[in-house]
Amino acid sequence: MNVIYQTSTDQGQRIYGEHFYGLDALVTLHHVGSAQRDSDHMHQGVGFLAQHAKLTELFELSIRAVDKSVLALPYWDSTIEEAQVSLGHLDSVFDSELWSDKWFGSINMYINDSETLPSFDSKNWAIHDGVFAYLKALRIEDAYGPSTRWLPHNAYGFLRAPWNNNASPYVTRYPRRTAHLPSCQQHWTYAESSTDIRGGNEWTNGHFDKAKWMYDVSTKAHGSLHSSPGGLFTIGPKNTIAAKLLAYYNISNVKQHTLWRARVIDFPQNCSNVAMEMCTPYCALDTYSHNLTAIGYEIVKAQVTLPAPALLADWRHRPKDLQAIATAYCFGMANNTEIADRRGPDVFISGDAKDSGGSIDPSFWFIHGALSRLLQYRILLGPSFKDESWPINQSCFGSRSADVDPDRLAFSLNSTSHSTVSSAFFSPPGLVPCDFQSCCGGHLEDSRLYARYPDIQIGPTNADTIRYLDPRHAPDSHYPTIYHHFRFMHCQQVGIDFKANSLDPPLPLSPSTALLA
Repeated sequence: MNVIYQTSTDQGQRIYGEHFYGLDALVTLHHVGSAQRDSDHMHQGVGFLAQHAKLTELFELSIRAVDKSVLALPYWDSTIEEAQVSLGHLDSVFDSELWSDKWFGSINMYINDSETLPSFDSKNWAIHDGVFAYLKALRIEDAYGPSTRWLPHNAYGFLRAPWNNNASPYVTRYPRRTAHLPSCQQHWTYAESSTDIRGGNEWTNGHFDKAKWMYDVSTKAHGSLHSSPGGLFTIGPKNTIAAKLLAYYNISNVKQHTLWRARVIDFPQNCSNVAMEMCTPYCALDTYSHNLTAIGYEIVKAQVTLPAPALLADWRHRPKDLQAIATAYCFGMANNTEIADRRGPDVFISGDAKDSGGSIDPSFWFIHGALSRLLQYRILLGPSFKDESWPINQSCFGSRSADVDPDRLAFSLNSTSHSTVSSAFFSPPGLVPCDFQSCCGGHLEDSRLYARYPDIQIGPTNADTIRYLDPRHAPDSHYPTIYHHFRFMHCQQVGIDFKANSLDPPLPLSPSTALLA
């Protein structure tokens, strides 16, 4: 793994062969699909699991190109650490041996409960021990591939999301000591339950639709593996006025990438000589023709906890409140001591594991195999999928703010249509819609990994990847993601039991499952 992190793709392929991909290519492939303005082509869609399985496979092939004695890439079952914390065996999930100099590197400092940064010294938030000590973040000139100048990047020139103006030259982590990881309960839900983990509703007559399963598994059963070690904090005084106007919502939970994709906010192009707390986003008022009602509505929609349709409908009948939210969010209140001279939206900085360039954090490469394992478990032991089709009209639903509003769509379902966004509420003239094939690229059946967006894709399609992962097609698929067992014995100690725990051998041997035993 150290060779992959220290060797460029070009150099490595000359030494180890065509299957070698260095960190420059692996980070670029994840970043290019995640940081585009029209949509997220790696996350927030049905293609999430397949896209990350492809990337993980490239990493495994690279490992084996360097050392052929390595038979398979390990996966990290984070439910073990989460269970150990619940049982009092660990004080924090980061007390695990995985977060030590032997594996991912130790956590040096933690964000405190007030979400402020105890120290701005970049080295305090870097990996400070092990083989990845003080690992440097990649800059735009470090990227791999054709015409890298077109790649999205932040205002400091790093291969980080345009909405994450983290200026640290090091791979950074801003975790909380009290952070949590996916739990036994969450994994059991996606392995065996027929009930929606989010609301207790039957998903489809007691069964998951396969596409909905692939869409939703990325959140509860996975998301905190990025957000917990990566972390998020606010630089400078917080905009408490806007938070109060949003009532029980917290402005700190506004998804800035959602507002950026809806073109509510923009970020400076270059802050190379500016401190992070001064490199602030600003509201793109011209795009919305200075319509503060529409801007306020987008801010309401951009909460991490999505408002229910009835609540959205209520907000649409409260234009004065929406205008007040937009005013507070976009301009601040310079005469109010709560935010002092702070004007404009809050400045959020995230660690690299939570970023579009998150594949640079060493922990990234061991977390997605656990989701492929859950899929195989579900297929073999869980309630069957009622519908295994790939629904075109929901492939990337939710990847843009407009998607969550029943009164408007972010794209036209007609792949040849480029008509303007229609809305019963407000249609900003400056918001250019993208057609379905573009917006949903990465999440469609035939989508592949973007090497350059939008015109160069590589590797297998999503449909082929999911087929390769499906144990019912073994051994013909020849996909190396094969698991020795599906047991979760540690989960019994926290009151969650899996069917596989009582099977001996783990699964009955048959032509379709022999490779899994």
